[in-house]
Amino acid sequence: MVKNFWLYCLFCGAQNKISTSKSHKTCHRGPQAFDVNTKAVLSALHGHTQLSAITSTLNIPSLSHVSLKTREHEIGKATETVTHRSYAKFSEIEEENALEGNSTADQNGLIGVAVSYDMAWKRCNSGHSSNTGHGAVMGLSTGKILDFEMRSRTCRICANASKENQKPRNHDCH
Repeated sequence: MVKNFWLYCLFCGAQNKISTSKSHKTCHRGPQAFDVNTKAVLSALHGHTQLSAITSTLNIPSLSHVSLKTREHEIGKATETVTHRSYAKFSEIEEENALEGNSTADQNGLIGVAVSYDMAWKRCNSGHSSNTGHGAVMGLSTGKILDFEMRSRTCRICANASKENQKPRNHDCH
């Protein structure tokens, strides 16, 4: 989604590369990622199909499936970091509200906080039970999410390692 222009100086013959987007480093090695690609993936809520539909309407070449997944992984890490900071902030507020409401800490220094917990495994109308489920803890005084977890009954990486009698590589296995 980025265009690079090469401008040649008529006087000295030097060439300058000008890109239509800024770029950023995503890891210690390798090429930089263009900001416009990361922003496009962030705005495409339904993945590659939606992004391809939008870019084809604008007559712009779309990202490859691999590039999109790479950007999704980058965005996911940043989103998780911000989310965990938010959980910590709202947990502190819940503790403060509990202390103001005459709650006291136990012998381990833990404060009782009133929460609501909900979890679900997705089930289709056909009766098919999904392999993934999720759960969330919500503080009653703030109404904010204090923690969230997702679990899966299956993991492709673990299953492949098991088939080959190997230890699975380090990965996010929910």
